[in-house]
Amino acid sequence: MKALRNVVVLAGEDLEPIRTDIAVVEGELRFGTFPEGRDAGGRVAIPPLFNAHLHLLDYPLREEYVRHDLVELVRPPDGLKQRALGRATIDGAVAVLESMKHRGVYGGIEHSNLPALSAEVRRRAEMDMKILYEPVIAQTEEEIREDVLCEDVLTGVEMEQVDGVAPSGVGEYSDATLKEIRRRAKFFAIHVAEHVEAVERSLRLTGKSEIERALTLKPDLLVHATVPGEEIDLVLKSRIPIAVNVSSNALIAGALPPLAEYLEAGHPLLFGTDNVMTVEPDMLHELSVAWRVARMQGWDDPGPILKGATSLPHTLGLWSLGVLQEGGPPHILVLDLRADEVADVHAGVLNRGAVRGIWEVL
Repeated sequence: MKALRNVVVLAGEDLEPIRTDIAVVEGELRFGTFPEGRDAGGRVAIPPLFNAHLHLLDYPLREEYVRHDLVELVRPPDGLKQRALGRATIDGAVAVLESMKHRGVYGGIEHSNLPALSAEVRRRAEMDMKILYEPVIAQTEEEIREDVLCEDVLTGVEMEQVDGVAPSGVGEYSDATLKEIRRRAKFFAIHVAEHVEAVERSLRLTGKSEIERALTLKPDLLVHATVPGEEIDLVLKSRIPIAVNVSSNALIAGALPPLAEYLEAGHPLLFGTDNVMTVEPDMLHELSVAWRVARMQGWDDPGPILKGATSLPHTLGLWSLGVLQEGGPPHILVLDLRADEVADVHAGVLNRGAVRGIWEVL
C-alpha cells in the first residue's frame, strides 16, 4: 500500500477540493485516515491529464514552423509533415509519450498518418490513447469544386485497427468524400476553421463555410474552431465538443480561439497541444496558457478549463481516468503546490502547476 497524509484532493467530476489522506490499495484509490503515509503538507492532488489533440509523429520537425507557414507544414499530400513521416521511429515516438507521462499526461487522442506505428508506440508506452487515422491523400481543388468522390481516401487502412478517422481539414476533401469517411468512421473528428486561409478556401471552392460543411457530418469532435466568425452560434448550438489548441494556434495559425465565448455558453471544451513539431505536449503548460488567454478575453472561472483536461474527457467517455474518487483508478498527480498558499486552488493549479511541477505520482 502507498499512502499520503494531508492532501487536498480535487475530487469527483467537479474537482471539489477535499483535505484527506489517500492511499492506493490493491490498485484502487482510497480516501480516509492513513497515519503510516508520508506527510504531503497540504499539497494539491489532481487527476492525470488528457491531451485531446496530438500529432505525435512529426516530432523530428521541431521548430520548422519558423521557416514555413501552416499550409506548407501540414496540408496533405505535400506538407512538410507528410514528407517527413519516414523520419519518425518507434523509439523516438515512445520517448515523446514517456515525457508526457513524466509531466502527468496519461491519455489523449493521437491523429496519425501511420496508425500502425502509433499503435505500437501506444502499446510500448502504456498510454490510454485513442488513435485516429488522418488520411495522407487529399483532393485537388477541381475535385472539391466538382464534388468528386475519392474512393481511395481510406485505402490501406484497416478500419478495425484504429479508433476512428480525423481528416486534417474540411477543405482538403469534397463533400461526397467527407460523407464516405464519416460513414466508415466509428469515431469521427475533424479540423475546422483553424485559420483564415482555410475558411476562405472552403467558401471559394464550395460556396459553403468549413463550419457549415463540418456540422452536416455530425462529428464526434471538432478540432480547433479557432476562427468561427459569425458562425460561432452554429457551433454552440451543435453542442459538439471542441478540442482547442491555444499555444499551437498562437504560433502557426495567427489567431486565438474565442475561449471566453465558448466557456460563457457552457460549451464542452477540451484542450490539446497539437503538433509535437510546434508545441511540447505538456498539458500543465497548455492549461496555463489557456487560463491566461481566457482571462484576457474576460473569463474568470478556472474550473471548466481544468475539467477540460481531466474530468470532462472522462464524462464524455474518451478515457477511463480523469476523476479521483473512492475505489477509482490511481495515477494521482500531487503537485508541489500547497492549497493554503493560494486563494483559489483551481486557479493555482492552472497558473502555477507547470512551474511548481509534480511532487509525487501515487
